[in-house]
Amino acid sequence: MGFGDLLKMKITKVPGALSRYVVDKFDSTKMKIVLREGVEIDVTRESVNQMLGFPLEKKQLHEIKMNIVASDNADMNFQMNFIALLINSLIESSSCGKANTYPLNYVMKNTNIRNIDWCSYLLNCLVKTKRSVDSSNPTSNFVGPSAFLVLLYVDRVHYSVVIAERKRPVICHWTSEKMKLREIYEKEILTQFGIGDLNEDFVEEDINQEDYQQMILMKIRKIYLLIEN
Repeated sequence: MGFGDLLKMKITKVPGALSRYVVDKFDSTKMKIVLREGVEIDVTRESVNQMLGFPLEKKQLHEIKMNIVASDNADMNFQMNFIALLINSLIESSSCGKANTYPLNYVMKNTNIRNIDWCSYLLNCLVKTKRSVDSSNPTSNFVGPSAFLVLLYVDRVHYSVVIAERKRPVICHWTSEKMKLREIYEKEILTQFGIGDLNEDFVEEDINQEDYQQMILMKIRKIYLLIEN
């Protein structure tokens, strides 16, 4: 199906304060996370692929003929259940508390799930859900892909205290605990989000994994010491 990397994801939730900050900084017209003047993060199909491991394909979901299929086929049922879980957890949930199953209306029995341009679909949902948020209404919540935005932010914004390997796809190398630790570091130690410099474009490098893991652990301990003091 093209989503094998998601089997290695270790994220069960995203930190609230950091998520709200990044969503607020996302400009749906520019398609950028605007941290401050002159410091922006591009939000593209390629970045969705790099953060979440979604396949980069060309067929738009809305181009597939609408046809709701009732099937007893186990493989088909598994695919439909997986897509529903994928959409509601990583792309767009529902503000009314029910599962968002509308995209399943486009999926037919013979649809090749891998060939759908899920990266563009996520970006379309991101724009739609951001524009639907009413900032004057405290009950108006963002129901779009907050995990994607937070992962893009923590990967691109650099601090000397690194707490995760910079590898692809990013969702396989950040955990909910590390994201929360990053939020605490920026919010409580630095007292504000978004003041770090941007990382260079990612380039896969051969590194000594054991040494790198030790470095990461040392820097995590450093953050805990800063918090405790």
